[in-house]
Amino acid sequence: MGALWGLALFFGVVFAVRFFHHGNVALGVLAMVVAATPVGVLVYGAVRNRRRSLPRADEATQARRRTLLVLGAGVVVVLAAALLVLTW
Repeated sequence: MGALWGLALFFGVVFAVRFFHHGNVALGVLAMVVAATPVGVLVYGAVRNRRRSLPRADEATQARRRTLLVLGAGVVVVLAAALLVLTW
């Protein structure tokens, strides 16, 4: 999985530079979102581990919220990558 995140970061940066260089700002921003995804996943994991170490009150509510956040982030990343591929 780490290799896929590395590829997303690399190609996201490469395509963002290429799109911005050619004046296509919308696709450049979309490529930046794809490139920022691995960094966001690492930050999310660090925050999640920090919160797990603290005492919690309601486990079920937080589990549902966490599941919805991860699902929403995944959908946004997949749609951004698909739009980037289709428009390129």
